[in-house]
Amino acid sequence: SSSILVSGSWDNNSVFNKGTSVVNFTSAATDTIDSTGATTSDFNNIIFNNSAGQWTLGSNLVLAGNLDINNGTLKNGGYSITGASSQTFSMANSSSALFEMSGTSSYPASFTTYTYGANSTVSYLQTNGLTITNATYGNLNLKPAGSTPLVLPASLGNIAGNLTIGDGTNAGATGLANSPDFSIAGILTIANEATFATGGGTITLTNANPISMTGTAVLNATAGNTIAFVPDQASGNVTVPAKAYYNVRFNKASNNFIVSGGTFVANNNLTVIAGTLDLNTNDPVTTVHGITTIGGTLDASSANPLTIKGHFINDGTFNHNNGDVTIAPIPGGTNNLPTLINIIGTSNTTFFNLTDTTIGHRLNFKAGNTYTINGGIDFSGIPALPLRIGSTINGSQWFITFSNTNNGTMSFVDISDAGCTASQPFSGT
Repeated sequence: SSSILVSGSWDNNSVFNKGTSVVNFTSAATDTIDSTGATTSDFNNIIFNNSAGQWTLGSNLVLAGNLDINNGTLKNGGYSITGASSQTFSMANSSSALFEMSGTSSYPASFTTYTYGANSTVSYLQTNGLTITNATYGNLNLKPAGSTPLVLPASLGNIAGNLTIGDGTNAGATGLANSPDFSIAGILTIANEATFATGGGTITLTNANPISMTGTAVLNATAGNTIAFVPDQASGNVTVPAKAYYNVRFNKASNNFIVSGGTFVANNNLTVIAGTLDLNTNDPVTTVHGITTIGGTLDASSANPLTIKGHFINDGTFNHNNGDVTIAPIPGGTNNLPTLINIIGTSNTTFFNLTDTTIGHRLNFKAGNTYTINGGIDFSGIPALPLRIGSTINGSQWFITFSNTNNGTMSFVDISDAGCTASQPFSGT
């Protein structure tokens, strides 16, 4: 086969007989590849190989062989790229291997194999709400040049580098239609003015600083979605932005998941499988609308309350840090009364201040467990709708210990199957 070295632009207005040739584009400048007006314009193999080079298509590109981006930037200029069966579209494992699509163009078609080096970057800049193609990308930019978001596919390979949503001005991306599961090894960046609607799949973040958001960026963690923080590092700190998630999960022993200051919300479940969820360093205002499950450690804030609206399951360690836990169930049970909440788990739990002032609510503690109050309780209902506190098993006791002589208040509370341990009785009002 012959090798053709091109150190500038390609302008074919007539005939190019490709044969078995390899065309090597090596320019360090900004050039074009244009076959407008040509009667024969197909290429065999093409290689782009200069980190300073930038090549923009001026017409559709058709190949019978492979297309390799070793270094430099290939921009499709809104035109199509069409390969052939048994051939490969590849990007080297280089931070200077870049490919951009724009206009209303589609992903390169008809190649059998697509490979992306972990440090390469593919950018979708289209304006037409294109569904991106399932692949195992290195770095992936979803930056629509307009108000219509790009669409995630039903299946998406794990992203070896960064995922960037938005260009700082325009729309972002949505997974609502397809809800893929995938992981991001680098940083999920949501730019100013952009929204990332996750869809209902699980997005696993493995970086120690996994999310970056600027300006008016929005992470719309939609119903069914799980954001899972599972760092690759063996130990250390992981930064968790205080945002609204749907399900949020933490899972790596010897890692400290430090939530930033602000408002931290799980609109469904919060799960600490392993490691420590640290709400105390930056004291976010934290609310869990679904189930709180502790398999590792949860360090509560000493300054702002932890509000739970669903069951609380402690199979690990809960450190209260002299903070408040407020039980605030959502109405929706029988006669629209607040739903039942169980405080359960294999571990005995120590609270500092524990509050439940939801009228007509039923609160159960696990039969056989001992609950320690180091501060005080505030339990109250109203005469017609008292707060009812009992055991998870009718007739089987649960136990409570008060460490403080001034240990809180109770009014219009119906308590059953309870036992006090140690010598300090309830001495509140």
